[in-house]
Amino acid sequence: MTKLELLTQEIATLQAEDNRRRSLLHEKSTLLEQKISLVLQQANLIEQKDALLSEQSTTIRKQEERLAAQQLEINRLIQQAFGRRSERYLESPQQLKIDFGSGPEVTDAADGLQQAVDEKQLTTRRKNRGCARERQDLCDSR
Repeated sequence: MTKLELLTQEIATLQAEDNRRRSLLHEKSTLLEQKISLVLQQANLIEQKDALLSEQSTTIRKQEERLAAQQLEINRLIQQAFGRRSERYLESPQQLKIDFGSGPEVTDAADGLQQAVDEKQLTTRRKNRGCARERQDLCDSR
């Protein structure tokens, strides 16, 4: 083979190698573009999920606040329905007063009411002392 043929053959080999490398470079470039597109899609999905998570967190916080308010209302209603009640008297100049008079019947009724209150207090004290003795007996038997 002559020198010219060898050079022509080497040039053909180098051109073939160059074409192969260009083809590989093009394939890698295409793959890189696909991967970049995929990464951008994933970043977009992450942003959407972050927005959804934020929305859910806000909804949960609002629901917890609503639940706490409802629990307070339930407790207030339970207290109102089953709790101790007491009437309070507030002196008011607009309140009309009933005049029962000052006869012996009124005095007798007032004395009778006071006696009933005193008896009730005495009975309550006796019961409480009895309960204290029963508790003491229970404690001693252990």
